[in-house]
Amino acid sequence: MSLLKGLRWWIAGTFVPFFRGPDPQHVRQRNIWHLYQDLFWLGLASAASTYINVYAIRLGASNQLIGLSASIPALLMVLLRIPAAQMIERSPDRKSLIVKSLAAGRCLYLLIFLLPWLGRLPLLRQIPQATLLVWLVILMGIPTILSSAGWDTFFAAIVPEQQRARVVGMRNTMTHLITLSIVPLMGSFLDWATFPFNYQVIFLVAFVGAAVSTWHVNRIDLHQPPAPAKKPSAPNLREIREIISGSREFSVIVLGTFAYQWAISLASPLFTIYFIETLGATDSWIGWRTTLASIASIIAYRFWPRQVERRGEAKIIALTTPLMALYPLLTGLSQSLTINFLIVVIPNFVSAAVMLSRYNILLRVSPPDRRPTYIAIYAILVNVAAFMGPLVGVALADRIGMPGVFFLSATFRLVAGAIYSRLDRPWPNLHLGRRSSTDDGPPN
Repeated sequence: MSLLKGLRWWIAGTFVPFFRGPDPQHVRQRNIWHLYQDLFWLGLASAASTYINVYAIRLGASNQLIGLSASIPALLMVLLRIPAAQMIERSPDRKSLIVKSLAAGRCLYLLIFLLPWLGRLPLLRQIPQATLLVWLVILMGIPTILSSAGWDTFFAAIVPEQQRARVVGMRNTMTHLITLSIVPLMGSFLDWATFPFNYQVIFLVAFVGAAVSTWHVNRIDLHQPPAPAKKPSAPNLREIREIISGSREFSVIVLGTFAYQWAISLASPLFTIYFIETLGATDSWIGWRTTLASIASIIAYRFWPRQVERRGEAKIIALTTPLMALYPLLTGLSQSLTINFLIVVIPNFVSAAVMLSRYNILLRVSPPDRRPTYIAIYAILVNVAAFMGPLVGVALADRIGMPGVFFLSATFRLVAGAIYSRLDRPWPNLHLGRRSSTDDGPPN
C-alpha cells in the first residue's frame, strides 16, 4: 500500500500541475511549465524521428548513405558552432534567435511529409528519394546549430542550479511518456498502411507536435536576459587551449565526452541496419522496442536526479559510464531479436545518469558571460568524434563485420568511464596552455 501511495503522490505532485498549468503570477514556475510542455509536444517529433533511418532504408539507402546522415551534421556543427556562439553572445535578444532557428529546423518534418511530391519536381526528379531524404535531414539541421549554441545559456538563465537535474529529468520524462504512447502506434500504423503514405502521416503528426513545442518556447519570459558580450571574438587556437587547460573539470569533461561520443558514433548508424537487414526486424518490432526504451528512460529520469543530488555528479558519471559498454557488447554477441529487444533497457536507463551528471558539470564550470563559447568549444570537439565515428564505423563494418564494430564501441565506452573517473581525483597538468598555479577553474 505504501508503494501505491507513493505512486499516487508522485503522479499528483508531478502531472496534475503539468496539466493544470502554473500560477500565472509566478514567472519562474510558468517558465518551467513551458519547458515541460516544450518537450512533451516535441515527443511527437521524437517518436517519428525513430523512423527516419528506417524510412531511408526502405527507400533503398546504402550503409554509406546512412553513415553520412549521422556524420555530416556533426561536421557542420564543428564548422559553424563557434560562429553561432558568437552570434548568440552578440545578440540582445537571444530568445528570438533560438525560437526562429528552432522553427526553421523543425520544418524538416513538413518537408519529409512532402518528400514523395518533392521528388517529382523537375529539378529533383533525378535524385533518388533516399538521397533526397538524407540531404533534407542534413540541411535542416543547420538552423538547429544556432539554437543549440544558445540553449544552454537560455536554460541556465531560467532554471536555478539546484533545480536543474530535476527539471532536465522531468523534461526527458515528458518526451519519453509521449514516445511510449505514440511510437508503437506509429510502428503498427507503418506496417498496416501503404508505403509511402504511412510515413507521410507520421511526419505530418511530427510537424504539428514540433510547431506546438516551438510556441511554448516562445512563451517563456526571459525576465533578465544575459547581457550581450561587448565585442565577442572567435577564440583562436591558443585561447581554446587555455580555456581547456584552465579548469580540471572542463578538461576531463571534454576529453571524456570525446571518447564517449566516439564510442557512440562508431556504432550508431549500424544498429538499425543490423536489426533490419541482418536480424529481419519489422517496423512494429522497432516501435515496441522504442517503447520499452522509453519505459526505461522514464524510470531512469525519476531515479537518477535524486542520486545525482545525493552522491554528486562526479561519482555517478564515473560509476555509470562503464555500464554503457554492456549494450554494444551484448548486441554483438547475440543474433536473437528477443534478446536485442530486451537489452535496450540498459543504455536508456544508464545514459540518463551520464547525461544529467555531465550536463550539470558542464554548466557549472562554464562562466555565465562566456558560456556559449565554452559550450561551443566542448561541442566542436565532441562533434569531431560524431563526424568521424559513423564514417569509420561503416568502413570497419565492411572489414570486420558489425559485431566487431560493436565490440570496439564497448571498449571506447570503458575508456570514457576511466577518464570521467578523474573528475574527483587529481588531474595531471596537460600543458595545453599557460595557467596560474592557483587557478582551479574559469572565473565565475
